[in-house]
Parts: sequence; structure tokens; C-alpha cells
Amino acid sequence: MAKNPINAFKKVLHLNGDINELRSIFDCGSRTALIGNRNDIANLRRWLGSIAANPTSAYFRPCLEEFADLEAFSDGNRDRFDYVIVHFGKELPPESVLRRHCDIFSFDTRVLYLAEIDIRDVYVNSGNVINNYIVSMTDGIYTLSHRYDPTLPDIVLMPYGSDGLKFCQSALVGLKDAIYPLARDFTGLREHTVRQLVRETCESAATAAFASGISVDIPVIGPIIGMFAVPAETLYLTSAQVRMALIIGALYGRSLEIPARLHELLPIVGSAWGWRTLAREAVGFIPAVGMFSKAAVAWAGTYAIGKICSRFYELDEPIDENLQRQIVAESLRMAEEAVSKEGAASK
Repeated sequence: MAKNPINAFKKVLHLNGDINELRSIFDCGSRTALIGNRNDIANLRRWLGSIAANPTSAYFRPCLEEFADLEAFSDGNRDRFDYVIVHFGKELPPESVLRRHCDIFSFDTRVLYLAEIDIRDVYVNSGNVINNYIVSMTDGIYTLSHRYDPTLPDIVLMPYGSDGLKFCQSALVGLKDAIYPLARDFTGLREHTVRQLVRETCESAATAAFASGISVDIPVIGPIIGMFAVPAETLYLTSAQVRMALIIGALYGRSLEIPARLHELLPIVGSAWGWRTLAREAVGFIPAVGMFSKAAVAWAGTYAIGKICSRFYELDEPIDENLQRQIVAESLRMAEEAVSKEGAASK
């Protein structure tokens, strides 16, 4: 298998069944309406950044339009926008306002509701419920969900004086994968979105490697399970890394069509077995902590691929060998530090 990357690549594509779903997400335009007062809209414009020099939407060009309130927006704008970002400022809207929003926006429009409120004020004044909304947290970002009416939209809370990073984190929670066309066409979101994608893929890779390490430690049947777990783990990791590379490229204006990206993706598939060998040789025989070490190496290998991909597409040219060695060395240091910590803890 290691000597035939084409066959391996076919298996990876077979496992990676959400390419069509990604394509449908990226085929969306990014025409965006901003609703709020002048200061809040100025912040949104700054956080979004400039329009990318190479927008790739086939049918729409990125644009930003401002509206002071919902009344100004509702006049003939229902189907004109792919995204609407509503900034309520430092005040939470009453339920009646949110119900009117739901009535006005098109079903296909992706809407992000924001409020710039210090979460400590919410808890001090109301506990975990405020104005019939339940406070919850996802990836460090607080949201408000209506207590009795699930049809009302969630409101994402940002702390006072938020910056571009906090806005991107809030948008990722509020829009999830639907943020991709927006991050593709507005430079302020792109870097943060790529960083978040790499982090999530690294965590997924580490979890898969850790799980395969557990199976090997099972008495009697562990080695038998391990014979199947290692190839399955490698294919899973490679699939996740290929998906990550496809999305990073698409965020920088590249196509999601596999033939057009094949020359960029094949090295990723080939490198997976190199990282697998590294994991086996470096940490596979460390007593008691092998599964932790394998997880660290899987994380580091995925990080290196993500970092190299993002720099490649950012610079739009092959990565300098010195820079590539620096990234790989940084990843290896991460793995080595993790192995040393786990080894010391086991003594």
C-alpha cells in the first residue's frame, strides 16, 4: 500500500465522502448585509477585512452593504444577500424583534446575530437565564438560545471591545461550516478560519491515533485488533488531512475539483505513511505511554501539513525548503516534547 500512493489516494477519496457537501457550501456567494448602528458596522467592516483579490464565486461578486435597522433592510432586499450579520450592540433585542427578523430574511440566507455584552454581567444579574434565553458555551464562545421557542435564532455574545479573532471565533460558532465562502472572500476572516480548521483536524487526528493505541493494549486480542487498526487509522488520518488541504486551498480561491488539485494532494497521501513510520519508530515501543505518544505525533504531522498548505496558498508559490524544514522541525519538537512529558509521567 505504501508503494502505491494512487491506490491509497483512491481509498482516501472513498472515505472522504463529504467533498460534494463541501462543494455545495463553497458554491455559495458572499454578498453580505450589515445591520446595526454606525459604530458597530464600522467594527464589522474592520473585522471582515478587505475583499479578496481573487474571489472565486461563479455567479456573485463579494460585496458589503450597510443598513441602519431592519426597516431599512426589508425594502426589497429579501433575496439579494447570501449573508446577513446583525449587530445588536450592547443591548439584547426583545423576542418581537427576533420574530420579525425571522419573517423577513430569505430561507437560504445565512444570518449571524451578535451582541457585544460582557458575559459576567449576564451571570451576575440573571444567572444562566436572561430574558427567557439560556446561556451556553461552545468553544469558549457564549450563545443565547430561547428557553421556550426553538424557532427563534441564537444570539452569539462577544465581550466588550472584541477584536477580529474574537469575531471570527463567534462567526465560526454561529455559522459553522457556512462561514467558508465568507472567509474565502474577506481577508480578515481567512487566517483565523484556517487556523481553527487546522486545530480541529489536529485534535481529530490525535483522537484517532489515541484510540488505535488503546486497542493494542487489550490483553490477548489487542495485537490482532492492532493489525487492522493501524491501516484503518492511517487511512482515516490521511482522509482528514486531504479534506483539510482541500478546504485550505478553497479558502484561498482554489478549486475543490480533485483532478485540478491532484498534484498538490498526492504528497499529502504519501507523507501519511512517513508520519505513520515515524510514530511507530519513535514512540511505538515506549511502555504504557505509546498511545499518548502516537496521538502527539499524529497531531504534529497534521499540524505540519496544515501549516505548509496554508503558507503555500498564502504565498501562491512553492514553499522554500528552509521554511518547510522549519515547519517540520517545529512539529517534531511538539511530538518530542509530548513524548518526553508522557514518559516522565509514567515513571
